[in-house]
Amino acid sequence: MRIEPNDADMKLCIIMVGLPARGKSFISHQLDRYLNWIGLPCKVFNVGKYRRVNYGTEECGHNFFDFTNPLNLAHREELAQLALSDTVDWLKSFEGKVGIFDATNVTYIRRKNIYENLTKNNITTFFVESICDDNEILNNTIETIKAYSPDYIGVEKEKAKKDFIERIRLYQNAYISINEQQNESHYSYIKIYNAGLKFEINRPRDYLQHRIIQLLMNQHIKSKTIYLSRRGESKLNEKGTNDVDSCLSKQDLEFAKNLIDF
Repeated sequence: MRIEPNDADMKLCIIMVGLPARGKSFISHQLDRYLNWIGLPCKVFNVGKYRRVNYGTEECGHNFFDFTNPLNLAHREELAQLALSDTVDWLKSFEGKVGIFDATNVTYIRRKNIYENLTKNNITTFFVESICDDNEILNNTIETIKAYSPDYIGVEKEKAKKDFIERIRLYQNAYISINEQQNESHYSYIKIYNAGLKFEINRPRDYLQHRIIQLLMNQHIKSKTIYLSRRGESKLNEKGTNDVDSCLSKQDLEFAKNLIDF
């Protein structure tokens, strides 16, 4: 499945929005794989990576994300600008077609600045906000993050969990959902609630954005187990020959029934 001809020359930036532990980076990489697969060169720009490169991890405990600390707020905005500048450069290059700006972007003013910067550079925008208040999903995500996040390499698990939960709390104090308190109805966006339980879609503008919406509405954020089973033994298999049209043996009919129960 390839892109439509009318989309060949477009430049699109997907801007992620949401609190930590809402699956933004997971969604970003799903979109990245999908868009590259359909023939649109795509690249993810994760602000967290810029933070780790510039400040490491030891200096970036939860206090680094305190919105009431002017110095740390300035550092985070500087990192966001670096990532956004690289996103714009990628999209203005011959190769780049879609850039994914992967950050929390929880404030109205941050989103406004991003939108204005991209629009000034003739880049189409599409916001993807992940909202989750399902405790089971959140707890599973937090457990995964404390185990695998590069922010917590070498950190004792309970200490990592405590720090990350405090980071979420700091973001919650500043979080304003898209179009909730300020008028952002002119943005194209999708809101994903509780890993796909509900969706809110606003002003999708073109074929590609509709394709992205279709993918997001059919993705699975929760981990799933897939079991593979070989085909059943046939009556002719019992005699040492192969025939795909032969009936199942008595033994494998029993196996099939047990497999359903499993």
